Amino acid sequence: MTELSRDATRANDQVLTAEIRLEELHNQLGEAEERQHELGRAASEARDRIAELQEIVDKFTAANYRGVRVDPIYALLTSDSPQTLITQLSALEIISRDTGERIKDFESARATYETAERLARESAERFLQLTRDAQASTRRFKADSRCCKARSKKSKRFMRR
Repeated sequence: MTELSRDATRANDQVLTAEIRLEELHNQLGEAEERQHELGRAASEARDRIAELQEIVDKFTAANYRGVRVDPIYALLTSDSPQTLITQLSALEIISRDTGERIKDFESARATYETAERLARESAERFLQLTRDAQASTRRFKADSRCCKARSKKSKRFMRR
């Protein structure tokens, strides 16, 4: 009798522990889903920014390929007067600075995208593992619950005698 009572108490404790663990896993699963959505949005935004900046980089590359010169020596050789040289050098400085900033933006956007993609993959793997853990915990909980019910029925039958 006391052994059955201890078994029932032990089974009850196991069920309660499984319920708590299951609730924790469901909470973690919800957090992982939210993180997955955030990372997906970040990756999408980074992809869009890369596309915008890629156009600028492509135009600059095409201009260099066609032979458009953006160096001070070329400005010196082609200027008609000192004022024209100053104007051309100022314009070249602005163009060079702007192009440099765009390339840095492009590299930064690419790094952000790659990081977001990596984090999204890791989050997806974690999400999958949490899902598996929750499913396994649910199966254990159901098995423990069935076992506990069976022991309880057995105990009730024994008590009736």
